[in-house]
Formats: sequence, structure tokens, C-alpha cells
Amino acid sequence: MFINRIDALHLCLFGHSMRKPAPLPLRYRLGVLSRCLAASLGGYALTSAASALLAGVLPTAPAQAAVSAMMLGFVVYVLAVLWAFACRSALKAWMGIGLSTLALALGDLALYRMAAA
Repeated sequence: MFINRIDALHLCLFGHSMRKPAPLPLRYRLGVLSRCLAASLGGYALTSAASALLAGVLPTAPAQAAVSAMMLGFVVYVLAVLWAFACRSALKAWMGIGLSTLALALGDLALYRMAAA
């Protein structure tokens, strides 16, 4: 493989070649896009469900429970983003976030129905 002088100098100074790296496959790019959507949209849904449930079950005044639930929502969102990118596949990320959101939403619905009765 022939390396010209400018490329060799750039390699010595910066530790990498000036040549373009090989393009990433479309499957990989779509997986990253799917994880980004799971982290942003799924994380938002999970945070909303968790905040709604926490606001209903925290044993404090309603205003204080709502504020506390919203503050804990930031932690839930960060954990959802970490989960989306820590999973081995985008499908596992979607399943974990989706099932957690469903469980929290069902819990919130049950709490709402108990309060309405």
C-alpha cells in the first residue's frame, strides 16, 4: 500500500490517516437511529408514566408529590437513555423501555380507578 508524504506526516502527527474510513453499513445506521428514537421517545413515555404513578403514590401533600415525581423523572429519563444504548440490540432496548412503560401506565390506571371509586 502506497502512502504519500503528506498522509505519512499526518499519520505521524495525529495518529490517523487522512483517508476516509469505510462507510458504515445501513443496518448499523438504522440500529443507531432506532436506539436514538427509543431513548428520546420511549424515554419520554417512560418518564411520563413513572412521574404520573409516583405523583399518585408518594405519601406527601399533592403539590409536593407532583414536584418530587417530576424531579425523579429526570433520573428515570437518564436511566432510559443509558438502557437504550447499553442493550445488545435495538429490539431489546425497545422491549425493555416499552414493557416498563406499559407496566407503569397500567399501575397508574389502576391507581386512578381506585381513587375514582
